[in-house]
Amino acid sequence: MKAVQATFDEGLLDKLDRYCAARAGGRAAAIREAVADYLRRKAAEEVALRYQAGYGAAPAAAELSGWADEGVWPGGGKGRFAAPALASAREAAALDATI
Repeated sequence: MKAVQATFDEGLLDKLDRYCAARAGGRAAAIREAVADYLRRKAAEEVALRYQAGYGAAPAAAELSGWADEGVWPGGGKGRFAAPALASAREAAALDATI
């Protein structure tokens, strides 16, 4: 490992020292852990921004046009392919609670 020097606000450093007194590893371990956590969050944010840039540039609506009717039950919802009807609002609420 390489030693580095950093400047901290006194209040923040006091809080850090109180925290580190109760755990093994001391101040340096806590700072290494905080920096590693910060870098993981930043990497996740970068991935999220790339997804937004990639998928936000071209809306999927045009790509998916014409598929709306594909979700219809065969036979117009009648006969053996009909979606099961719920007996009551209570049954619907119970079903929602399981999902």
